[in-house]
Amino acid sequence: MELSTALRFRLGCGAAKEGKQEGRKGTDMAYIDTQTGRRWTDRTLQEACKGLKIEPVKLDDLDMNMKRFPGARLVDMIHHCQRVQLCVTRIPIILGPGNKIYDGCHRVVKAVLEGKDELLCYRLVELPEHDSVVAGNWERVG
Repeated sequence: MELSTALRFRLGCGAAKEGKQEGRKGTDMAYIDTQTGRRWTDRTLQEACKGLKIEPVKLDDLDMNMKRFPGARLVDMIHHCQRVQLCVTRIPIILGPGNKIYDGCHRVVKAVLEGKDELLCYRLVELPEHDSVVAGNWERVG
């Protein structure tokens, strides 16, 4: 189903406006640790991955118990479903300690839906300094 230009604009998804998402470097996307409220931007995480080797990771080994979309509205879910459809699973995800997903949730969802067993990843042994701390209804499930 093709979304109207007006709906794509309201979703605020630049990739949706362009019809692609591959290679989204330097976006304003961020990971928020749901236990501490610490926030890392894509740029910070990508910088921390410089020099790390890319390695495979089994999807079964990933921590998928994070509540990523608390209080999401229907329009938010449409946005995320569209990002899952448009994402490219050959781009490595970024994992932190405990195989927690710091970048690549949409790629993980797509890989699971496509029946894949593994993805490529960068593995951060130590997290970089966080960019900020946010308050809100962020909680760990499980």
